[in-house]
Amino acid sequence: MFNEVKPFDWLMFAIAALTLLLLVYQIVSDQRRRKLESQTHGWLEEKTVSLSMLLDKGRRLQKTVIDEAITTDHRSVNAWVEAVNDWIIQTRASLSEQPRALDAFTATADTKNVVTFTNFTERGFYVTGISEMPYRKLAIHLENLQRIIDIPDAYLSNPTR
Repeated sequence: MFNEVKPFDWLMFAIAALTLLLLVYQIVSDQRRRKLESQTHGWLEEKTVSLSMLLDKGRRLQKTVIDEAITTDHRSVNAWVEAVNDWIIQTRASLSEQPRALDAFTATADTKNVVTFTNFTERGFYVTGISEMPYRKLAIHLENLQRIIDIPDAYLSNPTR
């Protein structure tokens, strides 16, 4: 039966077998890649949603800044400053496993250029007094967090990979 098989036939058989193995390898590796991408996309989506919730909380804090020029209740001002500090700590904790995102979030070198005029109330005002610096830091942190959410691939990496 195999006596009439020529060496050229064996060579063609080997090439066909190798081609088949290569096709199977490509199919399997493509399926693995798609599964990993799907898992990563799901993880990124989940992380982006949690960061968006923190961003919304920070924006609500920014909108509730107190005009120290007209208030006599310094406890409410101190409570607002404490709430801002708590939000920063909470957001840092959320980003603690993401070194690039944490570095980007904590970069606050440009606080002096932040405009402290707010018009979230009926009448706009400049934020002054003890809430001015926390307001500036909050504005920078919100901007940084928005950048992380807008480009999650650049800042976030799945720690389970």
